[in-house]
Amino acid sequence: MSVHGYERQTTPYLERMTEEDAFAVYQRCFAPASWTVPVHASLFTGLYPFEHRVGDDNVCLPDNMYCIAEILKYLGYATYGVTSNGLVSGLLNFHRGFDEFYEMWHYYNSREFSEINQIFSRSKKNVESELGRFLLLLRLSYSHRAYTFLLKKFIDTAYKKINGINAIVKKSVHATLRTIDTAKKMLYARNTRNPFFLFLNIMESHNQYNPPSRINAFGKISPKTREDVLKKYEWHHYAGSPFPAEIFEILNVLYDREVLFLDSVLWDFYSFLKNREILDNTLLIITSDHGEFLGEHGQFNHVFTLYNELLHVPLLIRFPKDLALRGQMNNLVQLHDIFATIAELTSSPLPIPDSSESLLSSDSRKIAYSQLLNCDRPLRKFRQKNPSFILQDFMQPHTSLITEDMIKVIRRADGHTEIYDLTKDLYETRELSNSPAYSEQKLKLLQLLEEPH
Repeated sequence: MSVHGYERQTTPYLERMTEEDAFAVYQRCFAPASWTVPVHASLFTGLYPFEHRVGDDNVCLPDNMYCIAEILKYLGYATYGVTSNGLVSGLLNFHRGFDEFYEMWHYYNSREFSEINQIFSRSKKNVESELGRFLLLLRLSYSHRAYTFLLKKFIDTAYKKINGINAIVKKSVHATLRTIDTAKKMLYARNTRNPFFLFLNIMESHNQYNPPSRINAFGKISPKTREDVLKKYEWHHYAGSPFPAEIFEILNVLYDREVLFLDSVLWDFYSFLKNREILDNTLLIITSDHGEFLGEHGQFNHVFTLYNELLHVPLLIRFPKDLALRGQMNNLVQLHDIFATIAELTSSPLPIPDSSESLLSSDSRKIAYSQLLNCDRPLRKFRQKNPSFILQDFMQPHTSLITEDMIKVIRRADGHTEIYDLTKDLYETRELSNSPAYSEQKLKLLQLLEEPH
């Protein structure tokens, strides 16, 4: 993102927004985990991954933890969610607290359809035959007196084959544009007397990197080359042959084009909010749950390790005008600090977890703590693709910690430890754990890792 200093101009509209408007641009924001499910659980609850355990023991958001949408609904907010990500879904309980929750891989998004479909999705795992699943659909339609559900389910299935969840991963443009259109329609229809909370998850810049063909900046790529590269997934790199540098160069260009397209989409929605005179008393947050490896450290996608290519995420916030938070912010923050910030701004009476620190506070965060609790999900996939797949030493749980003065320690489950000075080496090219100059800091960092955060 050029708004964060990247050499290619991938975010001209975000740069324009921050120049024209009172945005706070956080340069040192780090995610609490490296992939979607645990990060969204932290974002919604304010808790660290080791506290909520989502993505480790369970992939579903637990019922015994209150979420930001539930808090805001209790406070009288209308709550809307739109997601293009199958891992941020009602099936995994991320719809909790939302008055309206739309999943872009479905044609139908009524509450009735979503609730029955979730029951079907959970129950069909125990039914092997197609006939058995059809009979299950019939029973659910009858028991819920939703007699059009069966027809809607068939139409929805046909829609998913054209623009469904797998298509979103392979080509997210349709879902991205539909997400923005759905959000606009909800805001048009809302009761303007009530405050609102709107959450959008957009899958642009997520593997596969397949921007609109009209976006052709940053170098030439032939249609044939693009088609070949888009057939490559992380298991080809890890369970087959590692990608050569030429492939990563093409992936970098496609990724940057995705960001450029997303930048224009965000500008369109920002302009809509501005034209509707919604912005002045609204908190607008633009961020990402994780980053991507595009060859750095020999890695691809975001399935292993806790290097900063995955953890160092953008965070741009337009606070309401009466707050004087704007400009370049260099304090250490974590993504789930958004939870405490929203809770404080809305005067929530519920306790805020110690793990989430409000960005309105004058005290800066002392430590950024991140975890990769479990690697089983990608490893199962790799073994399916290649039964003779050999486990590599980095394919295990990791913990990382960054101090206020930007010294970082990463420790694997097997005890292997790495130390980096991020003031000089933000993307961890020079490992310092054996350097005498950092021996004292190493002991302190390892002690900090043992403490609850």
